[in-house]
Amino acid sequence: MKSKKKEYNKNPKLCKKCQHILPYEKRGNSFCNSACSASYNTTGRILNDNQKQNIKNGMLLSIKKNPMMKKIDGKDVRIDKGVKKVNYTRIAIRTCKICNNLFIVQRDSSRKTCSREHSILASTNRKYINGSRKTIEFYHPSQGIIILESSWELKIAELLTKFNFQWVRPGPLKWKDEYNKSHLYYPDFYLIDYDVYLDPKNPYCMIKDKIKIKNILFQGYQLICGDISIIESYINEIKLNLKGVL
Repeated sequence: MKSKKKEYNKNPKLCKKCQHILPYEKRGNSFCNSACSASYNTTGRILNDNQKQNIKNGMLLSIKKNPMMKKIDGKDVRIDKGVKKVNYTRIAIRTCKICNNLFIVQRDSSRKTCSREHSILASTNRKYINGSRKTIEFYHPSQGIIILESSWELKIAELLTKFNFQWVRPGPLKWKDEYNKSHLYYPDFYLIDYDVYLDPKNPYCMIKDKIKIKNILFQGYQLICGDISIIESYINEIKLNLKGVL
C-alpha cells in the first residue's frame, strides 16, 4: 500500500477545476470536491432569478431531509445525536462573484466566492498590511495558467519551474489547536517528489502565525516557511544535492 501511494505521489492526479492534488484515496475522481465538479460543469451557464431561487430552495430542502452531516462554510457539521445543532436561520446561500454558482455558508461568514481559487481572483483590490494584493498569472508548461498572489510567489514558481521540480498549488492542510478544534492551513507550493510544502511569509506573518506553524509541524507536515531568501536557499540546496548525486 505504501509503495503504491509513494508511486502515485510522484505523478499525482490533479483536480480538473482547481488543479489541487487529489489524494491517493480519491485517485479515481476527476475533482477534489462537489463544488469544483459543479463549477467545472456549469461554467458559462447563466441563471435567471427564478432558477437561482429554485436551486436555493432545493439545497435547503436537501439539508433538512438529510441532516446527518453537511458542509457549512467548508466545515463538516454534525446535527444528529445531540451533537452541534444547525440553526437554519443562520445558513445563507450566496452566488459566487466569479463563477456565478451558488454555495452554502453560515450567515455571518464574509465569504463571497465558492472556492479558494476564486477568492484569489476576487482579491485583486483587497487591502493588506503590506498594501493591496495583485493576482499574477503564471504559465506552467504542463499545468497551464496558475494564479499567484505575490511577487514572492512568482519568484518561487519561476525558480521551481527552471529547475524542473514537480510542484503544484496544494489544497489546505488540516490541523488542530490546543482545544482540539480543526482548522485549515493554506501553503503556497507543494514539492511532489519531496512531500514538502513551501510557504513564503514576511516577518509579521511569521510572528502572527507562530502557533499555527508550530501545530502544523507537530502534526507531521513538512513545511518550510519564512521570507523569500529562506525558501530560495532551500530550493537551491536541494538542487545542489541533486547535482552531487549525479
